[in-house]
Amino acid sequence: MKKIIISLTVFSIALNCFSQQADSLQSIKMDFLKKSKNQKTTAWVLLGGGVALSVTGMIIYSTAYKKAVNEDPLYLGTNTNPTGAAIATVGVLTSIGSIPLFVASAKNKRRALAISTGFKMEKASVIQGSCFVKKSYPALSVKIRL
Repeated sequence: MKKIIISLTVFSIALNCFSQQADSLQSIKMDFLKKSKNQKTTAWVLLGGGVALSVTGMIIYSTAYKKAVNEDPLYLGTNTNPTGAAIATVGVLTSIGSIPLFVASAKNKRRALAISTGFKMEKASVIQGSCFVKKSYPALSVKIRL
């Protein structure tokens, strides 16, 4: 009997040492909130960088255009230096690329706020004597809407 108790004790200690820890709802909620914050920060950086690139590209393009017009009054509009237009295009595309990150950030925030726990009273039908009676009992509720 002593050997069985000692074996079970050693087995339970070893089982606790090498098993995985379950994620609590709070850690899952915090992970979603952190992911949402990182995505929103990235989206704002992309949007700001895209606007800055667009404005810079437009300034470069307009400067080159004014310079070409001043050199040749009969300028037909073909710009030989497309650098400004290319920079402005990259800026616009970068700004548009931030939109999916804003959407994903909002979705992850909604997921985090949808996770909740609480106690509520459930009702169950129980046979008491020769009839059914509705009895209330406490229950733990866990909501995870993904």
